[in-house]
Amino acid sequence: LVATADLVVSSFRPGASARLGADADTLRAVNPRLVVVEVDGYGADDLRTGYDAVIQAEAGFMALNGAADGPPTKMPVALVDVLAAHQLKEAALVALLARERTGKGATVRVSLLGAAVSSLANQAANWLTAGVAPQRMGSAHPNIAPYGTPYPTATGAIVLAVGTDRQFAALVEAVGREDLATDARFVTNAGRVRHRAALDAVLTEALAGQERDALLATLAERGVPAGAVRSVPEVFVQPEAARLVVDDGAGHAAVRTVATEEGRALTPPPRLGADTQAVLAALGLSSAEVDPLAGPGGGP
Repeated sequence: LVATADLVVSSFRPGASARLGADADTLRAVNPRLVVVEVDGYGADDLRTGYDAVIQAEAGFMALNGAADGPPTKMPVALVDVLAAHQLKEAALVALLARERTGKGATVRVSLLGAAVSSLANQAANWLTAGVAPQRMGSAHPNIAPYGTPYPTATGAIVLAVGTDRQFAALVEAVGREDLATDARFVTNAGRVRHRAALDAVLTEALAGQERDALLATLAERGVPAGAVRSVPEVFVQPEAARLVVDDGAGHAAVRTVATEEGRALTPPPRLGADTQAVLAALGLSSAEVDPLAGPGGGP
């Protein structure tokens, strides 16, 4: 397989690949053009096994997530695994592009901890550039208001992402509180952040009696970023979300995670071992040699 492969993804604790005789140097001795992406938990010098929930804690995500007066909280999806997978994909594509230019393979390393820390984004910047240690704030944004906090309406909650003073003026006009646009506390974003509690109180009152979908339509017309707080079933009613679903027609559906050019169809992810027999047969193994290696579903 290595002799004809373009890419090997290796997901072992540091040192395990060498013990198995499958480290990058050994593999590239067979195929110098091979790209090897090695994935681990904490980096090449740390033998701890990486798990998403633990990395969320180690990378600061849990300390940042949750209500201000509540405990550190894990994200409800395996976010670190997803972030690392996207870094892996980017690393592989860049290395393959470089190989096309140089003819040489490469080894690229991705760690779960590194992927998580590099995704701290503005929270990291607040600490690294301003010396401000981020704190749990619920859904609020540390630098912008109102941004991210859910507000109840008469028919469901909405979230606002007001990033400019113009957008704020359009928001308060839409809900009949034009006076807030000239309130000295709220005229600028800096003021709104400083007086966040007072702002949340007046917006909660102003939005409570609104009909959600009508309000969202009005805000969209006025260029105010806002959206409904949707359940997962409600998410997939949206056309853009529905287009991301790939289904094999046999009850095996998944959400695609790659962008493709318009019109290109994607097949669903294969079931475990779905291609085992075809791959081994392509290597020249006979049916008599392949069949004993496959399980009931064609898997290993």
